[in-house]
Amino acid sequence: MTTRHLVITGAVLLGLWATSLGLSFVHLGGASLPVALMIASIKAVIVAAIFMELRGAPASILLAFASGLTMAMLLLVLTVADVLTR
Repeated sequence: MTTRHLVITGAVLLGLWATSLGLSFVHLGGASLPVALMIASIKAVIVAAIFMELRGAPASILLAFASGLTMAMLLLVLTVADVLTR
């Protein structure tokens, strides 16, 4: 990974952060949560691919990452289901 790639990645992440900040002052109604989650997901994918170097990782590392991500999503879904059924 060259310094140039890291600087570009950092600039993209800062741009997405500025977009999140700017959109927090705009009234989007019910679309604000999906938009915020989409921006956060894009930032998470960039961090995972570039800084965690998952692009060129062996299959075992990718499997461990996918397992952790699946468990986190399951925890989120079950938490939301618990809150909605109370």
